[in-house]
Amino acid sequence: KALEDIEIVFRKLFLVGAPQAYYGGSAWDEKNGIAFKYIGDGTTKVFEAYVKVAVGEGFKLTGDGKTWNNGNYGTDGAVAAISGGQTFSLVDSGTSSDLKVADADGPGLYYVKVDLGAMTAKVVKMQWGVIGAATAGGWGGETAMGYDFTTNTWSYTGSDITAGEMKFRTANTGVYINGTGKEWT
Repeated sequence: KALEDIEIVFRKLFLVGAPQAYYGGSAWDEKNGIAFKYIGDGTTKVFEAYVKVAVGEGFKLTGDGKTWNNGNYGTDGAVAAISGGQTFSLVDSGTSSDLKVADADGPGLYYVKVDLGAMTAKVVKMQWGVIGAATAGGWGGETAMGYDFTTNTWSYTGSDITAGEMKFRTANTGVYINGTGKEWT
């Protein structure tokens, strides 16, 4: 293709809702949405983000983070609970329902993957842990870390860590996010 025939498309998606207040903004401020990362292949409309959400809180998505007129993506109200996460069918309507992800899985940090081509969102509550020779479970068993909702941090307070190798991982969560048996390490 000639240089003048190349069209660069920057795809964008923003979260607007109660979680904005945890990241220095005002809740439900459609003019300052939280940006998602574009993870598509240039033709697909796939995005991801990590967001802290409490029970009773919801959010929607917008295409430009400045107005509801460029996509007002919410759910039709139905939530399909799956092993390790939730899936939502999205609709682009001012009458759509909020995505209330913590109502099913409790407060925490959530991975949100949105496919606007398929009009779906998959949401998985993050669960981090440690594994390795330095941990009580060795390489055969992950030891869970605790999540502090207020500070949005993970920690391990056990006294059983010893000298040796270890990794931080979210093995089961990783399986649910990427759909394979592959672990995140």
